[in-house]
Amino acid sequence: AILSKRREAEAMQARARQRRLKEEREQRAEQAETERQEALNRMREQAEREWYEAAAAAQAAGVPVPARPADLAFETAEDARERRLRAERLQAAERVRARQLQARQLRAAEEKQQRQASLLR
Repeated sequence: AILSKRREAEAMQARARQRRLKEEREQRAEQAETERQEALNRMREQAEREWYEAAAAAQAAGVPVPARPADLAFETAEDARERRLRAERLQAAERVRARQLQARQLRAAEEKQQRQASLLR
């Protein structure tokens, strides 16, 4: 009885420790994401300021205004990888749907031929 209570207490402590570790990991991940977003926002703001300065200088000089920076220029390597992975998954899903449609059409054509053949017998 004493051993089982001790085991229960140890198990409760282990679960509490696991919960605490999980919460700490989640907090660290959220903090890292927040810091990453802040860094990207700072980069975007800096590029926007530089663009305005370049546009003002170009306008004063009477030359065409430079193109505005694209948002994808501020994409991290991880974001780009995730975007490409999503695109690849969508393409793969579309290929699967196309193959399934083709298979259904082939089955329907075969069934139609079988029905016609059975009518001729």
